[in-house]
Amino acid sequence: MNKLQKIGAVGGVLALVACWPAVVGKVGEEALRQGVKTLQMNGVQTQVLDYQRGYLSSKMVSQFTVVDPKLLEQLTRDGLPKQWTITSDISHGLFGLTSQSHISDHPDVPISLTTHTQLNGNTQFELDIEQWNYQNDLKGVAFSLQPSQISGSLTVLGGLTYQASVPSIQIAFANGDALKLDNIQGQGAGKQAHGYFVGEQSWSIENSQLTDITSEALAKIQKANYHMVTSFDETEEKLTSVADLSIEHLESLGIDPINALKLRFAINDIDRQALDKTRQLIDRSGEVTSAQLQQLLPALDRLFAQGFEIDLQALSFDVADGEVSAKGVITIPASEDHITKNPFNVLQGMSGQFDSHVTDEVAESYPSLHQTLDELVVMEMVTADKDQYRFKADLKQGKLILSNGKEIPLLAILVPMLE
Repeated sequence: MNKLQKIGAVGGVLALVACWPAVVGKVGEEALRQGVKTLQMNGVQTQVLDYQRGYLSSKMVSQFTVVDPKLLEQLTRDGLPKQWTITSDISHGLFGLTSQSHISDHPDVPISLTTHTQLNGNTQFELDIEQWNYQNDLKGVAFSLQPSQISGSLTVLGGLTYQASVPSIQIAFANGDALKLDNIQGQGAGKQAHGYFVGEQSWSIENSQLTDITSEALAKIQKANYHMVTSFDETEEKLTSVADLSIEHLESLGIDPINALKLRFAINDIDRQALDKTRQLIDRSGEVTSAQLQQLLPALDRLFAQGFEIDLQALSFDVADGEVSAKGVITIPASEDHITKNPFNVLQGMSGQFDSHVTDEVAESYPSLHQTLDELVVMEMVTADKDQYRFKADLKQGKLILSNGKEIPLLAILVPMLE
């Protein structure tokens, strides 16, 4: 009897082993189909056209289609494809699938994707781009991309981590201008939610240069770094985003070189739905029609009615042997007043603080700026210390209250700017 039980047990194990690749193939198919759906984003539609599941291997054909009007217009203008068909050769492993994918309808595009998908749907990916030289003589554009890679992971819950490395990319425009970017590095961790990447992202560019048709440099940037953190509140109705930008050295025609540029900027607790609607209407190509404007006004009303905060936490840079710096915050409280109907009431409710300074070296290097600052000193809006000009004020009840106690109605500043 024991012998029969052992034989039965061994037989069961062998049967399970024999069936396991088929089980992996079935579960893996569902995971991959769900993964394709997960990749769908605003402006891009994804679908599985065909899935042929075998015992030890399978083949999947999926399609990515750009539907965003502005992106479609840009792709058409540059002569680039608007639809991509991806063919994936899939191997069934013990605990998951390994897939090798390529763009089947555009074989001249040297991109390949390797994914390792677990049975629960979590996926590791490596996107490899070989040397890619593209030229469209009809449109007069071209670009050259050195071998690059993007790798990371994607979970069934929408979590995403990625690392990107692009040694160099050169772009030639129809007007003869050319842009070169060197050593682009990026990384991020978060998830897609409501059309936003919620989490943390960082990007850096070691060098970039824009030249004209004569190869004269129009602009140069050295060591640019960008970092952004985006989050929702518990209800996922309020969005907060904090961005940091730093540039070691910046040159551009017509201005003095700028060094040590630092910017930290935040938008706090802004209403997501109102922001979505505003973005959708503003992002549309072409002139804004009367009907679109009528749609935009309620979105703006909701945006201001829910309240938010704009926080320039730091801005500083060195120029002309001197320094310029500024910081400030404006808080718009939640209110029943409509910005489109009662803008003055909304202004009355705003509060904030501002502080900025310009050193004497900068002022002396720019005569028109020097004259303006001296005039503001006479008007008691700016103070002149021993080595700098400074503006400091609070915003309360629709007025700027300067450090010397002088009050200036905000409308007195805004109305001339709108004329």
